[in-house]
Amino acid sequence: MQLVDQEFAVFIYNEIYSLYTKNELTTKDRILRYRSLLEDIYKEIVKNDKFVNLVDLNARIIYVSKEYNISKEIINLAYKLKRISTRAAYDQSFRPNQNDEKVCLSVISNIIKHISRIEIPEEISNLINGIDIKIYDEYSTRDIKSEKFDIFGIVQNIDISPMETEKFIILKLYTEEFDLITLRVYKNDDNLIYCDLTEIVYMLNLYDKLFITNAIVVNKELKEFKTDKKSIIVVNPDYLIDVKDIAECRQNSFNNNSNGSIKKWYVDNHYYYFLKRFNVSKTNESMLLGNVINQVLDDIVIKFAENKVYERKEVLESLKTAIQYNAIGFLSIVDDNGEYNNSKVKEIYDSIYEQLDTLSHVINEFKGGSFLIEPTYISNKYGIIGRLDLQIDFEGNRKDIIELKSSKNFPQNGYTLYHNHEAQTYCYHLLLKSAFPNREGENYILYSRANKDQNPLRYLSTADRYVQIQDMMMLRNKIVYNELKISRGDFSIFDEILNNEEINFPVYFKEFFKEFKENLKNLSQLENKYFFEYIRFIYNELKISKIGNNDSFIKNNGFASLWLDSLQDKMNNYNVLTKLQLENINEEFHIKLKLDGNLFDNDANITSFREGDIVLFYPMKDDNTVEPLSQQILKGYVLQISVDYVVISLYNKQVSKEYFTKYKLWCIEKDFRDMSYRQMLQNLYEFIKSPGRVKNLVFGLEKPMFEDNIEMLPNQLDKYQNKNIENALKAKDYYLIQGPPGTGKTSTVLVEIVKNLTFGQKDILILAFTNRAVDEIISKLVANNINCIRIGRGDENYHFENIIKNNKLNELYRIVKSTKVIVSTVQSFLVNLDLVSIKNFGTLIIDEASQILEPQIVGILKYFDKWIFIGDENQLPAVVQQEENDLRCKSKILQGISLNSFGESLFYRLKLNAINKGWSECYGMLQNHYRMHDDIAKFISKKFYGNLLVAATEKQKEAINKEIFIDHKLKCCFENSRIVFIPSIIDKTAKINDNEAYTVVKLIEYIGQCYGEQFVPEETVGVITPFRAQIVNIRNRLSKKYQAITIDTIERYQGSERDIIILSFAVNNISQLKRLQMINDLGVDRKLNVALSRAKKHLIITGVEDVLTKIPIYNDLIEHIKNNKGYIDYFNKLILE
Repeated sequence: MQLVDQEFAVFIYNEIYSLYTKNELTTKDRILRYRSLLEDIYKEIVKNDKFVNLVDLNARIIYVSKEYNISKEIINLAYKLKRISTRAAYDQSFRPNQNDEKVCLSVISNIIKHISRIEIPEEISNLINGIDIKIYDEYSTRDIKSEKFDIFGIVQNIDISPMETEKFIILKLYTEEFDLITLRVYKNDDNLIYCDLTEIVYMLNLYDKLFITNAIVVNKELKEFKTDKKSIIVVNPDYLIDVKDIAECRQNSFNNNSNGSIKKWYVDNHYYYFLKRFNVSKTNESMLLGNVINQVLDDIVIKFAENKVYERKEVLESLKTAIQYNAIGFLSIVDDNGEYNNSKVKEIYDSIYEQLDTLSHVINEFKGGSFLIEPTYISNKYGIIGRLDLQIDFEGNRKDIIELKSSKNFPQNGYTLYHNHEAQTYCYHLLLKSAFPNREGENYILYSRANKDQNPLRYLSTADRYVQIQDMMMLRNKIVYNELKISRGDFSIFDEILNNEEINFPVYFKEFFKEFKENLKNLSQLENKYFFEYIRFIYNELKISKIGNNDSFIKNNGFASLWLDSLQDKMNNYNVLTKLQLENINEEFHIKLKLDGNLFDNDANITSFREGDIVLFYPMKDDNTVEPLSQQILKGYVLQISVDYVVISLYNKQVSKEYFTKYKLWCIEKDFRDMSYRQMLQNLYEFIKSPGRVKNLVFGLEKPMFEDNIEMLPNQLDKYQNKNIENALKAKDYYLIQGPPGTGKTSTVLVEIVKNLTFGQKDILILAFTNRAVDEIISKLVANNINCIRIGRGDENYHFENIIKNNKLNELYRIVKSTKVIVSTVQSFLVNLDLVSIKNFGTLIIDEASQILEPQIVGILKYFDKWIFIGDENQLPAVVQQEENDLRCKSKILQGISLNSFGESLFYRLKLNAINKGWSECYGMLQNHYRMHDDIAKFISKKFYGNLLVAATEKQKEAINKEIFIDHKLKCCFENSRIVFIPSIIDKTAKINDNEAYTVVKLIEYIGQCYGEQFVPEETVGVITPFRAQIVNIRNRLSKKYQAITIDTIERYQGSERDIIILSFAVNNISQLKRLQMINDLGVDRKLNVALSRAKKHLIITGVEDVLTKIPIYNDLIEHIKNNKGYIDYFNKLILE
């Protein structure tokens, strides 16, 4: 059976031969890259199998062997390479030699030969000739020498037949340690006090990954195991669930069993988890008090660690700090008349005083300990992530936990604990047990409202609580199972919720449950389809973010890459910065880290990290070892980054600075937060609650209305800008402005709209997706003397963070209330949604609206009278992780409202709908462009904008100024044409082209010579290439003089411009080129449009002509360049002369 095509097979052969000949890599590095190629092979085989969760290489090997009937020989080959590479990655004593490498080379070559039916090329065959793979059976599974194990396994078979008589089920599992084993999972007891582990069968699918504790050996020879009464089973442990989300699902139960049997005093309700994700929780006094009490506890601990006493007068400073984190929440607290009244804040302040003695007394009980405030841990065994309130470390292995609860509702008897609080602490215990297997220590819950006589610090034992812990993990398994089902389009859990009257919800949540059921039952057919199809889309995005997908082109294990990928894998994919050395930490916990020498001289590259990226930050064990799961993980964002250093701003400002002095080297990786997915779910639900007209406008069922006449401020704008501004101001409901590259949609049109709207009675909210876009908007508004507030971080007068620091709450409320224009990213606004209760918003303006997914904004539209969307559907859309086929909408009823892809924006869909219905008055296009020279713009205008773009100035039509370019053999690249194509030589390495990299460097050096002192890296020249590997390839060849030049991907370049753009395609086969394309419904190649339209004066393109010309649009581009005297096929000869 041929499982991969010829092109893929040739690509793999080329890759392995290229790797083998890379002498700059060590043998160990090359073996790890062969392992990465093995991953690619199995991902390629299963890429179309969408409805099975294959979380790692083990699962894929087993799945392929079973579903595609692969021979045992090939399976053994795959495992042989996997074991050698695993040893190379994690066994520091292992020093692989050339024979080890040739075994790997032979293994991967024979696998690709078997699954492609393509013979091994002669040059590889000669290398592996005579290699005896069988002698490498030393890398086999180990013997069973103990009586009890904790085991990871992949489910190969599920047998429930023994349940009828023996009360157990049988699982066949593939394990790394023992190969194929049999596991009997027992139903512990008929009595309700026990956890029924056999219930796991209802949450299992074939090829799921399991983690099992206390697996008892039954028969060593037959490799038979069984669970015992303390065993824990975790399904798909790589799929993390937050500890707090699990614990909230455990509720007290006070019902007795009528049959008199023993009953648990709690109920686990996983439905609560799913419903709560749709609920927009409004800020209240209890939430704010909890925030302040946590801050006070942190400040007490910091003082205690410094041998100082936290004094009562310092409560005010703690309150101020808490306000800085959630100022909008504090401003939204109102009195009985709905008016802001800071007396509520005074009540919070007074309540803190009542709890201060208790907090101080408790902390004093832990003298001699070292305090960790809010440490975060991850367990890939128990499938959980969590942030403790407080951890106290003592000598040896003692690590105590304190979980703070500040509610006035607490058990009054002095020893009882609420079950959800217990559950949360059990999970924290598992996190520490996972990170520190020998951990000793106690677990406490601190009820800060309890007085000394009520015993505020209450001990929680885990020694005999295995049933409660088993139930917690079973609850987690139900959550994971149902989330993965939803991602596949199975919504049965919602049927269970809607049709079950017996679900036990907390009292405070019952009203929302009732409302949710009623709203869902009253959905129209269109609303129902819209709601649930977007839920599927969101959960599929969430799944990929957590555990990746089966895409061999985009190497992605999701957040699970943190532990699934070796350090070498992460470095190869440019997803890590290693060997960082601490330089300093300022008072705001901005941590400056020095990079390891010249970063671009080695493989630890900066290219995947950008300012604003959220990151994980943790110490390295040594120069070559990272163990992020065996220690606390710090979180923050990249504040600054350069060739020499990186600055991280920590979210947790209470980390002891002494902690950083304990470690020499540090590591940074990308972080993941599921907040944006929750926000989309909440937006969807808020949308279906919207007034009928809002829903009809969004669905395109009602035509938007317009005023007949309006008055506009005088301006000096062009006719297209004026017409679109006029229509936007006339709109009663919405208006859509398409702004092609360089047409002034932000700098001119948006600003002019805001100028006119500020004379109205209502406030204006301006949103954009990225911080960079928001910063550009705010700079233009300020330059035009428009008073505004920018929600977010920063030191300027208009940054809300700065305003908070310099004003008391009353004055802060006055400023927010009176400022008409608020600017924010979409996510920051959704976090601060309480703003809608403070402001009187009338108009919502969204810039770069084509980059924002529909469910990211659809729920907030009801808060505004009208919406103005500014974007360009022919440039890059929102970033999504699903493949195009998965994004396509197959529902006829949704296609009827022009919803063709779930990865598109509301802006684009509304425009398609308007075009289809002939509503030409509700959208317009800016046609005068001010950036590109007309020679560059002609192709873009013709192919992407229907020949509608017009050069706005005479300067854009000027002839080339040849005097700029000094006499040199490379002058020909600039003197005859403003758009040039230089054919490159095909490269055997994926996503890299050495010939193109060499070309780019020579061109940059020449440009630098021509511009001399007038060379400005941020303005003169930029380099665009689709792949991070090629970015590094080019960067490594540049001298330090040119390191400040931006070399980046197409996605990162949108919104930027340079005088000269050099575009290196670095595609060496047609498959790569096809994957590079991003075609919208109008047939526009959006990526190509963005790449070409960044250039103002000159555009130089280099690529493999034979590959590019196989796709019409690229062939047309090259022909256009040839017809305009820009084709230079003698470049390589020139630079070699």
